[in-house]
Amino acid sequence: MRRVFRALTVVTAYCLICVTPSHAADQLERVKAVFLFKFFDYVSWENKAKAPKTLCTFGHHPFGKDLIFIAKMRNSDKINIIDIDTLADATKCHVLYIHHIDNNKTLNNIPNNAQTLIVSSDMSALKSGAMVLMEEKSGRVQLSINLKAAERKHLKISSRLLQISNVIR
Repeated sequence: MRRVFRALTVVTAYCLICVTPSHAADQLERVKAVFLFKFFDYVSWENKAKAPKTLCTFGHHPFGKDLIFIAKMRNSDKINIIDIDTLADATKCHVLYIHHIDNNKTLNNIPNNAQTLIVSSDMSALKSGAMVLMEEKSGRVQLSINLKAAERKHLKISSRLLQISNVIR
């Protein structure tokens, strides 16, 4: 009987650990990381159609090694992962993730000719010209898409992605 009680205690403790807020936050960040790779399936680039696919991050981001792990899992699609030091390097990127925008590093520093899908978790980035916002709402990742910003960069976003997103026109 004691063994059964101990086993139940261990299982209960494990379940409590699995539903802690930090674990839930980690799960949401993993979902966001997967979305970054899925954007390659639902966005088309006119000028970069034949270029190797590149996912860039700028500044601090919460994904850790998740991006590398997901890239290995998707070995059928070769996607390069690059951390860029300056927004002027955005021309190298198909998808650019910027976790947080501060006053010194604005989206205005991205070259006008960069045909780059800019994704962020910062609402101010969407207002400043980013195309996709990944927000956490009620324990889920909610996408918002600035369609005009995407069209200005000649990016075509599939109707399937638009259906699951809040579209800002």
